[in-house]
Amino acid sequence: MLEHVCFGDTADNVPKIQTNSEMSQDFHEHCGLNEVEFWHLSWAKQQEYLESFNEIHNKGIKGNSKEFKKPFNDKRLGLKSLLKEIEKAGSLENFIDSNPIYRLNFDRNTKLVLLSKMPLDIFNKIISEYTNFEMNYQYEILKDYLLENYSLKTVVGQLASSFNAKPKNIDNTCNFEKLVLF
Repeated sequence: MLEHVCFGDTADNVPKIQTNSEMSQDFHEHCGLNEVEFWHLSWAKQQEYLESFNEIHNKGIKGNSKEFKKPFNDKRLGLKSLLKEIEKAGSLENFIDSNPIYRLNFDRNTKLVLLSKMPLDIFNKIISEYTNFEMNYQYEILKDYLLENYSLKTVVGQLASSFNAKPKNIDNTCNFEKLVLF
C-alpha cells in the first residue's frame, strides 16, 4: 500500500507524491509564490497561473521541444530511491515531512487510495447511492441491441437475473479497519 500511496495510480488519476513538488524558477518568478502558497490556491486560480505561464513562455512551442518551459521540475523517485530516502530521513514520516508538498500529496493520496482513510461523509454517500439505486433499463431493448450488434447470446441469457437482483442492504456503520481489499 505504501507504494500505491507514494507512487499514485495513473489509471485512477492519483498523482505521485513528488508530482509538482518543486516549481521551476521561471514559474516561481511568474506567479511570485512558493509551492505551498500555490497549492493552497483554489483550483481555478492555479489554472489561471498555469495558463498565463504557458501563454507567455510556451506560445507556439510544441510540448516536446527543448525550448518548452515547464512550470514544475520533474522529480523522479522510484521504489529503490524511495526506500533509500526513507532510510536516510530515519522514517517514512520524516521523509514525507521533508517537503511540505510531499505531505500535502501524501495525505491526499492516502484518502484516495486507502479505504480505511475515506472520509465518512463520502463513504455514507456511496452506501446511500448503492442501497437506493433503482435499475430502470428496458431489458428487451438492451437484449435486442446485444444480439443484433454483438451476438452475445450467453450474456443476454444472464442479463435478466443479473439486473433484476436488488442491491443487498449494507451496514453503513461499517468498521473500516475490518475491511479487506483483496
